[in-house]
Amino acid sequence: TVNGTLICPAAYMVNGTGNFTLNGLATLEVAIATGIDGAIITTGTTTFSGYANYVYNGSVPQVTGLDLPYDLYAPSVLTISNSAGVTLSQSDITTGTLAFTSGILHCGGFMMSTPGTASSVTGAGPTSYVDGILQKTISGLTSVNYEVGNTDYTPMQLTFDVAGTGGSMSVLSTQGLHPSAGSSGLSTSNMVNDYWTVANLGASGPGTVTPMAIYNAGDIIGGSNTSFLTQEYASSAWLGAALATTNTSSPFTSTPTTGIPLASIAGDYIYGNLSCGTLAITGTPTLCATATTSLTDATTGGVWGSSNTGVATVSTTGLVTGVAAGTAVISYTASACTVITVVTVNGTPDAGTIAGVNFVCTSGTTSLSDATGGGTWSSSNTGVATVSGGSVTAVGTGSTVISYTVTNGCGSATATVNVTVGATLSLAPLSGIDSVCPGSNITLTDATGGGTWTSTNSSIATVTGGVVSGVAPGYDTIIYTVTTSCGTDTVQMQILVRSAASCASSMVHNSPNTSTSLNIFPNPNAGSFTVKLSSDIDEAVQIVITNIMGEKVQEYTGATNKAFDIQITHVPGIYLVSASGAHGRYVARIIVE
Repeated sequence: TVNGTLICPAAYMVNGTGNFTLNGLATLEVAIATGIDGAIITTGTTTFSGYANYVYNGSVPQVTGLDLPYDLYAPSVLTISNSAGVTLSQSDITTGTLAFTSGILHCGGFMMSTPGTASSVTGAGPTSYVDGILQKTISGLTSVNYEVGNTDYTPMQLTFDVAGTGGSMSVLSTQGLHPSAGSSGLSTSNMVNDYWTVANLGASGPGTVTPMAIYNAGDIIGGSNTSFLTQEYASSAWLGAALATTNTSSPFTSTPTTGIPLASIAGDYIYGNLSCGTLAITGTPTLCATATTSLTDATTGGVWGSSNTGVATVSTTGLVTGVAAGTAVISYTASACTVITVVTVNGTPDAGTIAGVNFVCTSGTTSLSDATGGGTWSSSNTGVATVSGGSVTAVGTGSTVISYTVTNGCGSATATVNVTVGATLSLAPLSGIDSVCPGSNITLTDATGGGTWTSTNSSIATVTGGVVSGVAPGYDTIIYTVTTSCGTDTVQMQILVRSAASCASSMVHNSPNTSTSLNIFPNPNAGSFTVKLSSDIDEAVQIVITNIMGEKVQEYTGATNKAFDIQITHVPGIYLVSASGAHGRYVARIIVE
């Protein structure tokens, strides 16, 4: 039983009559030419886990052996480390990793299957690749690389316009001209000396697939791939017309400029020039909507055509007129040969919509963005805020218009948003009387609206919307809090809830049957007022003014039925005025504002 790593160098083997078990996550390295079957020989039961790692590192050509599990599961790694090459003895499916360190994996008539993610095959390159059919799952992917080749490395990349939702696709690279290349319409004297077979094995999801062939300079017949087209061979027939293709060098690639529907992707793909020679179209292939550009061809007597007249039209003389933004294939057919060029029509740019928070505090920043790339930012009032790369920096309070402008050869478009810069929060002091009687109310106000009121001791006083209600004698602190996007600030006032005795406004006297009244006017006042004790008895009286704390402010001696003009120091608050005579004591409350 192997739980770690078992290394079997060339010509060495495990031989016996017992049972042999290679457990999951263990590693078996074999260098013998006959692979696992030659390295492990026993008359007992052999068990090779699908979760184990398998390494082929011989120095002569090897086969994997039939004991290599048909299904390998992640994190299993199948490593090819034999420069002489390794051949599959049967089809293998792995959800783990196919790792190359050197050498080629020859599939023969079998298939190698891996996930479509980039990490499923590692180390592939000019001397390490799959020679045969490589199948990959495409679920959730928009691009899948196939590390295939034949006598050299000629991989292919499949790109989907929409991520695949299930199934898989396979690619096989074959050296030499396609058996039916002579009827393809492409020149066998100027094409890639390889062809690629793509098979749809239950793939679903993407609408179109674009196959990009990658090959070497030595694979090009004729030496140049400048004007190569793509042709597809499916159901024993070629496409009616070759597809326009983008070609590059170093590395050499050829890619159709339009995707091929998933339903018709299965088939053989070749890349080459037209068999009747190149009919070069010259002229500027880019224009604006409603504008025109002239295309010409050196061959006379041909016919012009447009693949999409909703994007661009072409006259009998090659004058192309832009209709709407997009691309159209302009063709010129002469002497039974057709040459094409792709015309791009640019519309007036669209600046899109500016997104982000359009309020910022003084000295702060906020980030704006626009999904349309390539534009420039500006501020209408840099004294309020500046902008760079979408980052807005507040300078002063106020508003400014932030603009995002996109420009191309067909004009400009601008998206705007109004950004407001608010000042750091600072509250005004509370206004109102700072004392109240139990069971009575006073109202406090603050010039800054939108805040909340709280009492620090609700057993002394309560507050709702600025209205303070006295509960019991004592001191309480009323707090006013305002929170905005620029922070939180508070202001407070200490409130005195007076005793019931100090709040008395009724008169106390010794002769209830005496018709006597204490009159004070005006009340409230600004510190100047008149006191008169009206009575049906003429007698001397003592008038005393005290503040809310019971401290004497002023004292006068007078008589009933005589008015006294009194002036006290103007300290706003509540005061008590008492008039005492032989027949009783009379008390009234005044308010000095």
